[in-house]
Amino acid sequence: EIAIRPLSLCMRLFGNILGGFVGMELIKLVVPVLVPIPFSLYFDVFDGMIQAVVFVFLTTLFLSESLE
Repeated sequence: EIAIRPLSLCMRLFGNILGGFVGMELIKLVVPVLVPIPFSLYFDVFDGMIQAVVFVFLTTLFLSESLE
């Protein structure tokens, strides 16, 4: 159980980043001029900030459970 939680966090982060990358590449293939700019802003900045908040929350939750 000790190794499963960090592994779960790593796999979740990898999946989220890969999903954002694949989505952005598909948008670039479909509409290559000017449309990908707002989507790139979302996937690079906003989605990254959400991921950081979620992973800090989950890490503190797991650490508090293990300390009890």
